[in-house]
Amino acid sequence: MDFSEPRRAASIAEVEYKHVLLLYTLEVVRQSEAISNLCLMFSVLLIMLITCFVMNSSVNSVVLKPLQRVVGVLRQHCAEIMKMTFEIPQEPEEKAGRKSSKDLSSNADENKEQEVEMLEKVLVKIVHIFETAVLKTRRTNNEEEAMFLDNFAGVEKNDKTQAPIMTLQGADKSEDHSAGVSAEMRKQLEHRSLNLFEEPDEMQRRVALYVMTNTRSCRRWVRRQGMQETLMKFITVIQSKYQANPFHNFGHGLDVLSEVRLYLHRINSYTIFSEVTVFWLLVAALGHDVNHLGVNNQFLVETSHALALKYNDKSVLENLHCSTLFEVLSDASTNVLKVLEKADYKVARAGIVEVILGTDMVRHSEDIKALSIAYTVHQEAFAAAAREHPQE
Repeated sequence: MDFSEPRRAASIAEVEYKHVLLLYTLEVVRQSEAISNLCLMFSVLLIMLITCFVMNSSVNSVVLKPLQRVVGVLRQHCAEIMKMTFEIPQEPEEKAGRKSSKDLSSNADENKEQEVEMLEKVLVKIVHIFETAVLKTRRTNNEEEAMFLDNFAGVEKNDKTQAPIMTLQGADKSEDHSAGVSAEMRKQLEHRSLNLFEEPDEMQRRVALYVMTNTRSCRRWVRRQGMQETLMKFITVIQSKYQANPFHNFGHGLDVLSEVRLYLHRINSYTIFSEVTVFWLLVAALGHDVNHLGVNNQFLVETSHALALKYNDKSVLENLHCSTLFEVLSDASTNVLKVLEKADYKVARAGIVEVILGTDMVRHSEDIKALSIAYTVHQEAFAAAAREHPQE
């Protein structure tokens, strides 16, 4: 039998024993091994492809579909959050029907970019809200205050009375000088240089009347009601209900009233609040510390004061202020809210109670957190409003 030399030297096997040299050809064996290796490689690739398809199906059902639902919900809420400051312009159907496929593709790309930008903005907001909403450790003066904070943070306030939205197109420019406040005092009020604590009682009443009848967002409404006489009686009785404390006296209530007016002017409140809302906010500001006892809530709680027992140790003084204020408003001769419809009165009462109870320092951190979240969510709207309505 004839044997030929293999084409590859690697296929030759040499066996040498003493004076004998044997040469073997392994060409067929090596070819078989190569074919086996190729078959094995293709088998492994086929198995990997099948595994990828199976895993892709699993990932699609376990990860992608839930993620798509999350993104869909997020897009929906993003549109609601940003609708005041981010709108995709809609074109008429006839004009859209005449567009070429290239234009449609370009618009689709632009819309996708806008959606991505919107999602980025909202995600940034969510991060800010999360950072603001995370409860931070704070020092409390006593265990009762800490327990109240925990309880207050866990209460869900779903039953809220909404204020009517009846904003004005512009601030009322005409002033009412019938209160008898001089031009110099009015200028000092605007520049926060008037010491209201040192003014005599009569002048304090006049200043209070001037402020409540000359807040730009509601003075037109106050004039229409013709309530100046009732308003003066209300101010006089409120002044008499304030006790002669070194700080929490009528001068303090008047000072807060003046500050609230200036802040309302600064934010152009006529673009945000209704005239009625601004008026009851002024009423709350003037009476927010009426009948103050000159001590703090903790003193009343620790001494088991009758008021602490009555209000269950929760916002004792603030509840007293609300009660005293509405006792004054229950008299027809001093009820400056009697001109309101029943529904508006309920909103005003709920609002007055809420803002006065909010002056309890135990609630301060929660209120600051709520304001921070509100600003974070609506900062574009605030910026747009500032541009549209510059400070007057």
